[in-house]
Amino acid sequence: MKITGKPESMTVLKWLSKKMALNGLGGTEDVITKVINHQFSSAYQAMYTNDSIEISGFCKFYFNKKRYEKQILNLTQKKEILENKHSKAVSDKYKEELEDTVKQLNHLLQRRHGKN
Repeated sequence: MKITGKPESMTVLKWLSKKMALNGLGGTEDVITKVINHQFSSAYQAMYTNDSIEISGFCKFYFNKKRYEKQILNLTQKKEILENKHSKAVSDKYKEELEDTVKQLNHLLQRRHGKN
């Protein structure tokens, strides 16, 4: 989506808040900014407990369960392979790759279960 008329030096949030306030759509710039922030932080939190959310008049976001399960499976398999190589005392490259894989796996699991 291309935004026209927004100055390069201004964030989209600031520009949108200012534009809505000037058009008399909901109060002061400060109030509009707080409403927008609240809407998106609520949507972010809702993604932890729901498989889809909809921001009325804007868009709908879906959680792709199949993709999530596939990523978990792939990362788990990769972790097992790297752990087997790691146990055979290989290079630091494998140790770093294992640590990175474990971090990715933990991050995915935490996100799906609502923990930041």
